[in-house]
Amino acid sequence: MLRAFKLKLASFLQWQAETGSRSTEILAEIRALRRELGPGRHGGMLMEADGVEIAAEMRKHRPGGGHARPYYYLGHGRGLTQLSTGHPFFVNTRDRGITTWIILGGVWETFVDDVLCALARPGGIFLDVGANQGYYSVKLGHLVGPAGAGFSFEPNPELYAVLADNVDINGLSARVRTFPLAAGDAPGRSVLHFGQK
Repeated sequence: MLRAFKLKLASFLQWQAETGSRSTEILAEIRALRRELGPGRHGGMLMEADGVEIAAEMRKHRPGGGHARPYYYLGHGRGLTQLSTGHPFFVNTRDRGITTWIILGGVWETFVDDVLCALARPGGIFLDVGANQGYYSVKLGHLVGPAGAGFSFEPNPELYAVLADNVDINGLSARVRTFPLAAGDAPGRSVLHFGQK
């Protein structure tokens, strides 16, 4: 069954590269493959190991081969690459800050990243306030493991969609909850103004 999953995913990624399909279509196809596999490690909800399988298939089908970082433009301001840890990661291509560094090296703010990852423990709980595209949500979500939990807040609807898809494609939905909200010290409402960088 796992071989069938890999073959179907490989052919889907090849089709995606040729046609430029969108990230929502990729997630829909991955979900359909999971349903086909039925119950067990590769059925039902996408498990953490599936994110690793997706990353492995991405490496096989990267344009030009070699050691270049895998990157696929999906259209409509979305791209798919992978973090330095090998986990698949959607990016908002309209961003010129975080996205640039993730595409180039698979990392962001290594001086912060190193500290947070060193503090994360299996079974731990974390908050990602202003989660943006979910870089720390994905990294810490893997480190706290199935017994851990994360709560990620992102009020920008464009970025929230990327955050939610990154949690989903990495099989972290059971342990990382996402909220399309801002976090503050008191309840209330506010207006979020945002533009493209």
